[in-house]
Amino acid sequence: MASQAGEEQPEEDLPAPAPIDQTPPQQQQTPPQQQQAPATTQQQQSRRQFPLTFNMYLDSRCGRQRRYVIGEHQPTPLYAVTTHPPSNLVLHSGPGDDSPPLAAIYQSQYGSTSTVTLPPLDVLPAPDNARIATLLKIEGGGSFSPTYTFTLETGGAGSHLEAFQWRHSSGAEVRALDDRGNGHGWKLVRLAPDAPAPRGATFASDGREVVAAWKWPSISQIMTKKFMFRFLGTGASGTLGERWALMAVASALKIWDFENKRAVYVPPSGGVSGGGA
Repeated sequence: MASQAGEEQPEEDLPAPAPIDQTPPQQQQTPPQQQQAPATTQQQQSRRQFPLTFNMYLDSRCGRQRRYVIGEHQPTPLYAVTTHPPSNLVLHSGPGDDSPPLAAIYQSQYGSTSTVTLPPLDVLPAPDNARIATLLKIEGGGSFSPTYTFTLETGGAGSHLEAFQWRHSSGAEVRALDDRGNGHGWKLVRLAPDAPAPRGATFASDGREVVAAWKWPSISQIMTKKFMFRFLGTGASGTLGERWALMAVASALKIWDFENKRAVYVPPSGGVSGGGA
């Protein structure tokens, strides 16, 4: 299962991630004697850091370093992603690589875990918890079909810990990411056995809800578009919190980077081996 590190210091000293506004709508200040109306879908969307569906595009390269941008469309990027050889990634808080980091991902020297540093919850004291380290653990399944598991608070302030697992997949959630309806990728599964799920949610073969998915683009798109991502079900509802959404994206980027580096060993006709629907 997943493991979590309290305040583990990463190998490289990068700037602390920018803070996330975790204040739930019902805790925001309202005028006296006035009751706040429930937030509309549009208002909920405006508070989110990420669109429900987005892509990552190659922006520039310099030697072994790469710079990418993510957003719904390439001309309107939201965030930059930079690589730092040999195996570190930074997700920035704006479209420029000079923007402060939202998250930083470090590969352990033993290869079985990555450390993802995230902004703290607003209920934690600062600056002692300016970086909160969460482990993304590689588990079982063989060399070509591992799973990646992490444990994180869900729902913001007053939340509880939950475990989530990335599984390799060619299932419907992955195929629906583009109009070609094929290809391989990964789906993020909420491991809580009896967690409530919204109408229209999809489930893995073990009955756990699928809350996000990502895949590689088709051959015709691969020169510029590198990554396609979508929040699903409870993951799309916003109830798991913005910090969870950030971890979902950061962990997907790390898996993408790892798979991208080892793709040279994969037969050209086979894509990424292993996994399941």
